[in-house]
Amino acid sequence: MTTDMSRRRLFALGGGALGAAAAGSFLPPSLQAAIAAQPAHAGPGGGGLRDIRHVVILMQENRSFDHYFGTLRGVRGFGDRNAVELPTGTTVFEQPGAAGSTVLPFPVRGAAEEQKKDLQYIGALDHSWNGGAKAWGGGWMNGWISAKTAATMAYYDRRDIPLHYELADTFTVCDAYHSSIHSSTSPNRNHLWSGKTGFEPNGNRAVGNDAYDEGTHPGYDWSTYAERLEKAGRSWRTYTEWENFTDNQIEFYATFKAVARKALAKTGGHTYMESFYAQVRGASEAERERLLGLLEQGVATLTRQERSLFERALRRVPTGTLAEEFAKDVAAGKLPEVSYLVPSAIDSEHPSVSSPVHSATVVYKILDALGKHPDVWRHTAVLINYDENDGFFDHVPPPVAPPGVTDEQWEGRPTGLGIRVPMLVVSPWTVGGYVCSEVFDHTSVIRFLERWTGVEEPNISDWRRRVTGDLTSAFDFTRQRRQPAVERPGAIPPLSGRWQPKPPA
Repeated sequence: MTTDMSRRRLFALGGGALGAAAAGSFLPPSLQAAIAAQPAHAGPGGGGLRDIRHVVILMQENRSFDHYFGTLRGVRGFGDRNAVELPTGTTVFEQPGAAGSTVLPFPVRGAAEEQKKDLQYIGALDHSWNGGAKAWGGGWMNGWISAKTAATMAYYDRRDIPLHYELADTFTVCDAYHSSIHSSTSPNRNHLWSGKTGFEPNGNRAVGNDAYDEGTHPGYDWSTYAERLEKAGRSWRTYTEWENFTDNQIEFYATFKAVARKALAKTGGHTYMESFYAQVRGASEAERERLLGLLEQGVATLTRQERSLFERALRRVPTGTLAEEFAKDVAAGKLPEVSYLVPSAIDSEHPSVSSPVHSATVVYKILDALGKHPDVWRHTAVLINYDENDGFFDHVPPPVAPPGVTDEQWEGRPTGLGIRVPMLVVSPWTVGGYVCSEVFDHTSVIRFLERWTGVEEPNISDWRRRVTGDLTSAFDFTRQRRQPAVERPGAIPPLSGRWQPKPPA
């Protein structure tokens, strides 16, 4: 394939950008060695998508692009010369606040020092359907303070999230990757898993987290891309733990809820996976073994097809072992073609329960597992994205569907695209410190899988296919670049309470 290099801009790593980091790097040494030993190169047939054998998808929680990468050199961040001018004549970075005040982006680090808090543990903000629409402001992007409070303007920089920045420096970061809808986790993850968010059983559009009421929600009645991979005979798996913050969205689809009910039939009244595993988590060791044994009795009654869906989508591993389970499959040569990684709450990066450094630790372990097996690494693409922006500011107006595109409308508002979120493309073919500026959203991940596997997803709207790309422009299957040595992220600080950053006086 040919890569559209007009959408990829090399930005200089330059004099000392990483020099502040101990030993110059935070990446796993194993990955550094794998990059140095096996730089990306064209295969015998000219290279391309056929060189990929594994795609690993890690969707984390609730961070906007500017919140993380607004200060990154070479991206469309706080230095954007084409930023929106508000009706007041000021730039979009000067957000209108209370009583005629203005709030500018401000560093979390400064607020943490002023408020005597830990910068890793800021709290969550509003990330609802209505709140998202208010911040968007019909495209003016001028409702952030009234919708989200002044804390929305807080941002991290390289000192605060060094691994994130080094991944951007080393691989490819996408600065026009959007969430799929101005709303919360569930509808955005619907787009990742199925290419759309349809309707609730009551006829309302699925723009909220209604599916989390698992005891009464019957499950979404449309198919997922994983089911299409299954029918096509392509291997896939969800890696998730006993506690997964209800982020394993595939559990909320009717097909998988039916499999779960059958598997849980002998467990004493449990009808969905979270209910069962919540009891497992809180049980004594002996009771836990009894419960897991009852689950296996139910699993034994599944048909071959149901058993495959259960093992690939619903089976959970003990708390704290996701990265180890992934590493075990890498080492055994059992990594599926498509892997969905769904961490626990503490590792999810959600600002209400997690932190950037918790997530960095998981990412480090995943990349270390691949780096230790360069024969796997050189055929693997890792996609690290975020489901939504929480309530954190981003200045770029998303492309939105016009009113005539009725399947992308609800309550008189477009359902997408949503606010920009980070996307890092980590692979042998994205080494070099690039920015990809083609417009993407979560359905672009499915479209990348479509291009790679040939398995199509009919749920994606024609409008999204016209407006967004398929991620292939983020790859270059011909370049050869090498990078230097690495060290682990810092220790996770003790939790001292959640807080909301205040802008400087």
